[in-house]
Amino acid sequence: MITRDIQPVSIVDDIGFLNLLREAKPRYVVPCRSKISRCIDDLYVSNKRRVQGLIADVDFLCYTTDMWTLQCGESYRSLTCHFIAPNYEMHFQNLQTGHFPRTHESSHIAEALLSAAKEWCINIPKQIVTFTTDSGFNIVKDLDDMTIPRLSCAGHTLNLAV
Repeated sequence: MITRDIQPVSIVDDIGFLNLLREAKPRYVVPCRSKISRCIDDLYVSNKRRVQGLIADVDFLCYTTDMWTLQCGESYRSLTCHFIAPNYEMHFQNLQTGHFPRTHESSHIAEALLSAAKEWCINIPKQIVTFTTDSGFNIVKDLDDMTIPRLSCAGHTLNLAV
């Protein structure tokens, strides 16, 4: 429930949640926050290894990436990879979505992309077929500098036309 519904780990201390569990499963002992945090960390590590194994088995990967800034001024970045496994099954995996504390300068974006590729054991540029991005100058420049093919996101392009 915590990971699926993006609930804070502190939900296990909430009176309403505890009352619900007492009604539904009176004998259930609710684990403490630290145990849940450890379980989430373990789940992340095992899923990351699984995804790294899937990525290692494919020759060609496509990526989408985007950055956005909230009204409060905090920036975020997301990176998703898409591929067809050797058994011809189509996959997409959100590799990273998180806070991007630096400015959207192209050098910072390139550094983040290279760091993500290293973290996920992605061979740039051998495995990468294309990146789908918005048409922002910074990301276009970065991918051109890294000689990685890029496609413009149809949704972003259409939004600019409206």
